Amino acid sequence: MKGLLKSKTVKRILGQVLALVLALAVLSPISVQAKTKTVYPVWSGHTYNTSVKSAESASKKIGTGTTKVVLRSNFDTSKGYVKFKALKSKTYTITLNGVMGERLTFARIQILKHTTQFDNYLNAIQFNQYGYILQLATKNIMNNYKSIKVKVKLKKGETIYSYAEINHDYLSKKKFGYKITIK
Repeated sequence: MKGLLKSKTVKRILGQVLALVLALAVLSPISVQAKTKTVYPVWSGHTYNTSVKSAESASKKIGTGTTKVVLRSNFDTSKGYVKFKALKSKTYTITLNGVMGERLTFARIQILKHTTQFDNYLNAIQFNQYGYILQLATKNIMNNYKSIKVKVKLKKGETIYSYAEINHDYLSKKKFGYKITIK
């Protein structure tokens, strides 16, 4: 009878310890963190082009959450498009930050949208406090910010494009890009 009692007590204690370990594993901050996806947009050529056809063929699709956008480099400029298609009608919050580069690197980013006003072209969305071009940098300096947060109202199925251009030292071997978070 004593051996059986010890066995039940040991099983109960081991069960409680196992339940505690599982609860800690589920509630751990490591399992709560969102995964950052990385995309490499296609080089969009030497000129800035806002035609829907050009942007569509050069852009990489992203979704909600955080995406690290690594731009291809050509001499002293890295540029490219990413696109986001709204899953439902709502106001989305877009956060741009994490400019990758060396020393003081500047990024110029536009959020573009196809409107019926101009049939085959994308139009830059104007944000009150920033204008049409969102300027990011590795440091807060002049009109360049380390992080910018804007809101865009979209209907279900509507697509917006983020066009980024980063100028840098042509001898640099570093990767250039930024992070975009859509909620």
